[in-house]
Amino acid sequence: TTVTLIAAANEKRHSIKITNLTGTQLVYLGFNGLVSSSVGDYLHSAAGSNTSINATNEIWGIAAVSAQTVTVMEESYA
Repeated sequence: TTVTLIAAANEKRHSIKITNLTGTQLVYLGFNGLVSSSVGDYLHSAAGSNTSINATNEIWGIAAVSAQTVTVMEESYA
């Protein structure tokens, strides 16, 4: 699969929640386009699995085998 930008950098971001909507495969997450299954943390493959990240960086992701759908909810400072 292809590395995809999930969320752009946002210096006002407090936290971001990423949910694996389709939930059939692992999605690996990282802070740059070099994320892979060997470089990055993973979002579990069960539908509805989510993680919250406290970072202002870009968030990138790549699915283990085929495309997955993720949703994003971001909390930002005013």
